[in-house]
Amino acid sequence: MRVWERPAEDFLNGPLGLAPLAVLGRPPAGQSREQALPAQVDRIIDRGVAEAGDRVSEFMTSSFILAGMHSSKDFLHVLFHRGLTMIESSAFALMESLAEERRARHIVRKLGETKFGPPTDAQAAKLAAIDDLDRLDRLAVRLLKVDSWDALLKGR
Repeated sequence: MRVWERPAEDFLNGPLGLAPLAVLGRPPAGQSREQALPAQVDRIIDRGVAEAGDRVSEFMTSSFILAGMHSSKDFLHVLFHRGLTMIESSAFALMESLAEERRARHIVRKLGETKFGPPTDAQAAKLAAIDDLDRLDRLAVRLLKVDSWDALLKGR
């Protein structure tokens, strides 16, 4: 089934599990997706709160992620302002963790470049391969104590 060809209204009025797909469905005639989404998301949030029970966070997370397929992060924030506290799941937690790692890696690199100059390709690759947030935090503190990229990146 091509979800984008089906009217969003079908998903909003159908079984609860299909409601998050409304954000991908065809908007009402005469409206763009961006124009239709605020009212659709409000309806999804209302249904989630009323019908999803203890699974409301999973319900909201799926709606949020699907809407992110074609909406900017600023627009998503506006759309889901009522439901942001309900957005929670293992997938969302993983996305947050990956974003934290990316940001920590960026900060370590930026501070390292300021202190030591640009890293070599090998040093940059070694930093890029670190996917442990605790280790990246330790590297940020260690930056204050060492005098080179090699000294920063050696060991654990």
